[in-house]
Amino acid sequence: MADVFAPEEIGKIYLNFSDPWPKKRQANRRLSSPVFLKIYKEILAKDALVEMKTDNQDLFTYSLESLEECHWQILAHTRDLHHDPVLNEGNVMTEYEEKFSSKEIPFVSLLPSLNYHFSAFSGQQFTQNTMAKILSYRHTFATVFP
Repeated sequence: MADVFAPEEIGKIYLNFSDPWPKKRQANRRLSSPVFLKIYKEILAKDALVEMKTDNQDLFTYSLESLEECHWQILAHTRDLHHDPVLNEGNVMTEYEEKFSSKEIPFVSLLPSLNYHFSAFSGQQFTQNTMAKILSYRHTFATVFP
């Protein structure tokens, strides 16, 4: 990706229902592995976001651990996206989500942000400005891609 994008060119990356690569030997193929997080760090702008959605709880847990290991800041996360009033607001449902949400499969969501100085995880209180920024990104995406 660094061959295609200039440093700090990208403002947001969406990782929607990536292949979980469940075998341990396949971990470096996961899009939330330290290998990919290092690449994202090169191409993402300073205040950029990565938004991840998956129905695979193991991939979600792995992603949380990888992000912590690589010193990314997690602005918000949930293990039940469609029942989370804050993170579900402005959620653009994929075809996959629409197809399976009626089957009560919990979808999880993660909003990590690149931050070189500190790492903060769930439980923190988000300011209105932080949540407004997250929702603004979603609104922009929904407007551009209705």
